[in-house]
Amino acid sequence: VHVDRFSVGFGRALYKRIGNNGTEYRLAMIPFGGYVKMRDSREQELTPAMAVSAFDHKPVGKRFAIVAAGPLANLAMMIGWALVGKLAISLPASEPAVYLALVAEAGIFVNALLMVFNLFPLLPLDGGRILTGLLPNRLAYAFSRTEPYGMFILIALILTGILGKFMWPLVELSMKSIYAIIGLS
Repeated sequence: VHVDRFSVGFGRALYKRIGNNGTEYRLAMIPFGGYVKMRDSREQELTPAMAVSAFDHKPVGKRFAIVAAGPLANLAMMIGWALVGKLAISLPASEPAVYLALVAEAGIFVNALLMVFNLFPLLPLDGGRILTGLLPNRLAYAFSRTEPYGMFILIALILTGILGKFMWPLVELSMKSIYAIIGLS
């Protein structure tokens, strides 16, 4: 799948350049995460040669795998940090062991938060991309047109506390599940 844009941050570009492969690399005003915009014929007209590398021309399984990679990486890091935490509590009591356990707990928390946040079904988040990939083309196209407003909607959901009401129980569930699987409960 061709990447049209790779952005560090959201909003207006402070710096951008076009790479040899046609991808726009940018540094944006709001330094809160970033995103990858993949080529998609539901969002722009493509020549037949360009359509071959378009996201929406890939089978559903491939589309799902592409957009699920980020949250799955967060899950893998949660497991890795849980294993570090298990190692830390098995060490003799000392400042370095306590420090390692605290760092592991923070790693689990941050990755649980990122995983749940990115799975929220709003563009440009991974959850929005997953939803776009699973919707029929007509609905996916309509939904994809909300992307320019996604960050504003997201900020409004954060400021009103609505996002937290959905996220925190899922973050807590994710963390408790990892603790139980690894044997840290």
